[in-house]
Amino acid sequence: DVFQVIEEHPHMVLKKEVFAAWEINWESKSESMKRIAQKLNIGLDSMLFIDDNPIEREQVKSIVPQVNILNLPSDPVHYTTALKNCSRLFPLNITSDDLTKVAFWKQNSVRKEQEQSSGNLNDFLMQSGIVVEVSAADASVLPRIAQLFSKTNQFNLTTKRHTEADLEKFASHSSNWLGYISLSDKYGDYGIVGAALVLDSLIDSFLISCRAFGREIEQYLLARAVEQIMKNGHSDLRGLYTPTIKNRMVESFYPSNGFIFDKKDGESTVWTFNAENDIIRVPEWISTKEKDNG
Repeated sequence: DVFQVIEEHPHMVLKKEVFAAWEINWESKSESMKRIAQKLNIGLDSMLFIDDNPIEREQVKSIVPQVNILNLPSDPVHYTTALKNCSRLFPLNITSDDLTKVAFWKQNSVRKEQEQSSGNLNDFLMQSGIVVEVSAADASVLPRIAQLFSKTNQFNLTTKRHTEADLEKFASHSSNWLGYISLSDKYGDYGIVGAALVLDSLIDSFLISCRAFGREIEQYLLARAVEQIMKNGHSDLRGLYTPTIKNRMVESFYPSNGFIFDKKDGESTVWTFNAENDIIRVPEWISTKEKDNG
């Protein structure tokens, strides 16, 4: 019934192909929000709930308080104004990756179906044709990388919110390296999904988008960051981890890759790695495509 209206009503602007996911049922809205977050592999705090019923809004607020709520006015005449005044619907910058998100989520549905039917994750990954590309950032990709710094919470080792101007300044120093990683497979293109900021011999920031979880591409980005530090003339290097409520999933990232605890520095821990004695393991299912720009 819903899709018939979406497809056939003469005044319906949004068509089925622009929806990344849907939950159409009589269950609670909070459970539907949870399932959509799981389908899209995004945090609940990335979601905005809009409903004309204040009881429904309160139910969602009480069960999943992380979700953002748009409190619509009681008079529908003012709905348009409320929507126009909602800053979450009008981002300051729109990157090329933003414009392909719906296509990505559709491709991801196929990925998940194939992964579930394969029965073995390693076999699925080996057959997925995963290709990564790591490159030094230039002006054309800085908006997307800055967006990752502002939005990535879970796989983010320090959660530093470097702005586009900050990143441009860091990257201008010859001993620093702002690298980013792109990912594609036989199902489609993920786009730019991660970044690392190296300041001489220190990995200052390291982050991977939630859309790329489970592919272990972070191993390859880490290996490239280590290589870059060695190019700076260092075999001993350091990495920072600053714990937050949301990034507990990466608290063992450095030790699991051969880094050794050195010291505490305020809220952060400092981890050291000797690149002459150790290597970073890269999964065998990852193929690489390199840009020769450092």
